[in-house]
Amino acid sequence: MAEGPWSAIMKSTRLCLACGNPFHPLLQVPNQRYCSAPGCQRERRRRWQREHLNDDADYRDNQAHAQAKWRARHPDYWRQYRATHPVYPERNCAMQRKRNAQRTASSLANMDASSPFPPTRIRLLHTAPCGRNRHCKDERVHRAHRRAVGTKRTTIVIAKR
Repeated sequence: MAEGPWSAIMKSTRLCLACGNPFHPLLQVPNQRYCSAPGCQRERRRRWQREHLNDDADYRDNQAHAQAKWRARHPDYWRQYRATHPVYPERNCAMQRKRNAQRTASSLANMDASSPFPPTRIRLLHTAPCGRNRHCKDERVHRAHRRAVGTKRTTIVIAKR
């Protein structure tokens, strides 16, 4: 057998990125990183799609549009799936109950729950710019300054705990 430039590639083995098993890359695919096992090829396509969904806005928009079109053509898909696969909704309910149990009482919304903080007192503080970059906090002083300077009053809401 004649030794050519491809003989080194044919003899080399690589480790598959999906399964970790050694494989001989195909001559037609010099940068091959995955073996030809169906599971490894599925993983290669899955990683490619995940990468493009994260990085390519056009691809992401096209995928969203295609999924919306499919849902419009198959409006009863999930209803039929749940009817033909009774374990599916039961499992979902069980898993949701488990997630709810793992939550703490403080993370669940409850309008009747008392706040750990005392009630907030709100105080209106009237200030206005007065001459020489000062602010008046007293209304009587402010009126005198407003007559003198002609500026308008501003109201600041201060919440105190």
